[in-house]
Amino acid sequence: MRLAEAYPKHIIERGERYTPNVHYCIKLGDFLYAEVEGTSTYKTKVDLTTLQGDCSCPYHHNCKHAVATFLIHKQGRSINADTFINHLHNLDKQQLIDLIIKTLQNNPDLILDYELKTSTNCNTFAEGLLNDFTYKNMKKAEKLAPQFTFDHIMKIFDFLKNRDEDILTDYYESYYGDDESDPLGDFEYALTQELMNKITSEHQMKQVLTMDYLHDSIIQNAEKFTRFSSLIKPVFTKDEYLEFLLNQQNSDLQEIKETLTEENKHLLYYLPTHNIQLAEKIAHQFSDNVLHLTVAIYKENYRDIIDNKEEFNTLLTQRYFFIERKLPYIVDLFRKHKFIDEPIARLFLSNERFRLYDKKQLSYLVNKVTDCAFLQRLLDLQQSFSQNKAIFERLFHLDESLATSLLKSQDFIRGDKHWTELVEILRYLKEKFGKEYVIQIIGDHEQMFKTSSTLKSHLKDEGIFVSYIRGVFHVEIMES
Repeated sequence: MRLAEAYPKHIIERGERYTPNVHYCIKLGDFLYAEVEGTSTYKTKVDLTTLQGDCSCPYHHNCKHAVATFLIHKQGRSINADTFINHLHNLDKQQLIDLIIKTLQNNPDLILDYELKTSTNCNTFAEGLLNDFTYKNMKKAEKLAPQFTFDHIMKIFDFLKNRDEDILTDYYESYYGDDESDPLGDFEYALTQELMNKITSEHQMKQVLTMDYLHDSIIQNAEKFTRFSSLIKPVFTKDEYLEFLLNQQNSDLQEIKETLTEENKHLLYYLPTHNIQLAEKIAHQFSDNVLHLTVAIYKENYRDIIDNKEEFNTLLTQRYFFIERKLPYIVDLFRKHKFIDEPIARLFLSNERFRLYDKKQLSYLVNKVTDCAFLQRLLDLQQSFSQNKAIFERLFHLDESLATSLLKSQDFIRGDKHWTELVEILRYLKEKFGKEYVIQIIGDHEQMFKTSSTLKSHLKDEGIFVSYIRGVFHVEIMES
């Protein structure tokens, strides 16, 4: 699993900038645990098997803090807990007790949790919570949730979903202020997880099925609830039941076929993200070439991708997020095998997908396109010049006159660009149009070049010398 398969490009870019904010990163088994500084200090957990991240930040899941945590680990800067755990195994009972007592001095929460769980009558507390629903009592209930019975949790859900909205509004206003977190949402999530663990009878499942907002949780726990399929099927919509079937490891293919409609068929194409074996079985059994292609993309199987390439148009039209994230790796496969197909190249570039690729991938794709009008539409001044440069290079190859006209008509020299990009732009303009043109461009933006000492300093490395002495602005460019 690669980072780009689990996180959008913009989240990865933000996470890369956040690595200095990681206070610590500890590897414990297949998980990373970190503390990351943001608007507040957040606790972050990353599953190294799936790269899924959970965080105490308002974003909660697969956030920039999780990316930063994983990157710190990849850089070899995480602490492996195995050494400490081995040390614990070598301690005797008294040494372990002494260590725990010392830890409790700085972390009394363990004592408070123990006291709460051992001194609280859950029956009395659960009933009292409904009469006095405050933030403080809610946080206590969240800690007690594993000790609640099925009936306790159902009563609390009934209260939350059916109570006068004014009560919950008052609760929010008393707690929130300007805080962006959602403690009530976190509480409901914790209760839901416990409720799913406590469903053991048909009677209990029937009760839960009456609550539409719990259907998604039943779907997510489908493997656990297969024995209740006969109860679930009549209550769920066809879309919900199909999702339920697709979340089982050994689902009945005939039942899946009977549940499929044209409207819910798209759910099949998410299947490779969590059950690649079932996706392969369905693709073969139903002769579904779009699903064949989806599986091939997810497995990065070049031969199968080429065999089903005619389905790219159908698949990419749907803009499935996990497919979009795999496209850069598919382009690398195409490059490796020297695959040439202009319609596919255009498809991979359309709908702003060109922003997904690095310089080599983008250059590879645009070099397969022969339509100047299509390439011209891809130009975007809001994007980095390196992306536009790849398009201009192809245009120069196809129609030098058009490319020259387009390049000279664009104002790439803007104050919102970083000095590294401005240097790259001037280097390219010098290469294409010579030093006199660059002198003219710099003169047209005199104020910017007069005031930026950093930019002037780095332009010297390109043989471009800009000075402003005694009110005289001067530009000199040395021959390469």
